[in-house]
Formats: sequence, structure tokens, C-alpha cells
Amino acid sequence: MFIPEEFDETKEINIKVIGIGGMGCNAVDHLIESCGDSLFSKYENMDMETWAVNTDIQSLRKSKSFRRLQIGSNMTRGLG
Repeated sequence: MFIPEEFDETKEINIKVIGIGGMGCNAVDHLIESCGDSLFSKYENMDMETWAVNTDIQSLRKSKSFRRLQIGSNMTRGLG
């Protein structure tokens, strides 16, 4: 049986969202666009960190995430 815990609004909320590949990066961008500051205005103690991870450097440059990580640069030379 599931008994939900009481929500303690004094605790800090840390959310990390990592989008991997083209679809994952698009999902992170959509989350940033759709939630924006409205999510943070609801809870003052909330921190959401987003990451875009991809082999394609062009995709990463277009990402709305502040944190971007290119992987496989030696193998793909940034071409995905």
C-alpha cells in the first residue's frame, strides 16, 4: 500500500533533467520553453538543472540548455 508523504515546503527541491541525443535534447528544450519561470514561481526553493548531451555540435548550439556536453567528438567530428 502506498501512503504519500507530507510535502515539506521548507526542503530544497533539486531536479536534474538530462537529454541525450537529438530527441532527448528536443525534450529538454520543450521542457524549458513550456515550464520556464512558471515552474519556479510556484516553489521558491526549487532548482532545476538541465543538460543537453549529443554528438552533433549543431544540435548542441541550438539547445536552450545552459549546460551542454558534446560526446564522441573524436569519432564523429561533431557531425552526429
